[in-house]
Order: sequence, then structure tokens, then C-alpha cells
Amino acid sequence: MARRRLIVVAATAVLLSLYCSDSSYTRLTLAEAIAVVTLRDIAVAQHCYRASSLSGNFAMNFKILKSKADQRLRCLQKIVVDQHDPTKATLSGYTFQLRVRLKDGRVVDWWCWADPTTTVGKGCKYFFVCGDGVIRVSDTAPSNRSKPTGQAWSAVRLRKG
Repeated sequence: MARRRLIVVAATAVLLSLYCSDSSYTRLTLAEAIAVVTLRDIAVAQHCYRASSLSGNFAMNFKILKSKADQRLRCLQKIVVDQHDPTKATLSGYTFQLRVRLKDGRVVDWWCWADPTTTVGKGCKYFFVCGDGVIRVSDTAPSNRSKPTGQAWSAVRLRKG
């Protein structure tokens, strides 16, 4: 079962990278494609969590989000949550940082950064997603971790077959 999941993730990553051959489109490595799919899973899981929450909250950390995630969100199921800081997690060479905004004790907004664990070599991309579900990308690390910083980045554009 685990091998089949890995094959599905790898196939998805290969297809994503093949669709990105034009220079105006984002070209992704396998680790980057897995990061994009994981951010998509995080966005879907956050909205599902909010819809099922009686108070309309988003999840505050990855531990909560992962425990409530649907089995179809395979990348989210595979993330390794930091034991000391449940707002951080890792998967396939990327560190994910979940940020939230509280209002009256409720989580009313969220955003997530995906940073490469190593910046050695060319092509290390940084990713961002927030409640609008648009995954954004930059070739340089963010100057700060605010939501407006990430929203200013370009959207990941994949060429349609």
C-alpha cells in the first residue's frame, strides 16, 4: 500500500515537471512537486476542518490538521510533525511552517510556507499558500513570514496538456 502511494506521488511529480517546460511556467524538481502537492493538501484540509468545526475555526497546527485529514490527502498524511513545535513539519526535503491569526481565541486565518531544507545547488524554490488556495513560488527566501509577503509572489503556473 505504501509503495503504491509513493508511486502515485512520484507519478504526479513527474507529470507536474513535464508540464513545466516553457520558461514562463514553473519548472519543478521532484521535491518541489511534492511540496506543491503537500501545500494543496494543507489548503484542502484546512477548509475541510473549518467546514466540520462547530465554531468555524481553522486548524491551529499540523498535529490537529493531520489527525483530521482525509486519507486521500496522502502528502499531508506523510508529513513529519515537529515534536517541539507542531506548527512545523517536514517532508521530502521541505520544511512547512503553518502560521495562524487569532481573533477572540479563534483561528480566523492561516498561511503556510514551504522552504527547502537545503539551499545547496541551483533551483531551490520557496512556496507559499493561504486561504485562497493559490500556491505561490519564489526563487529567494522571504524577507519575513507575513501573509502579504507570500501573496506578493507569483502563482505556480502549470501548462495544461
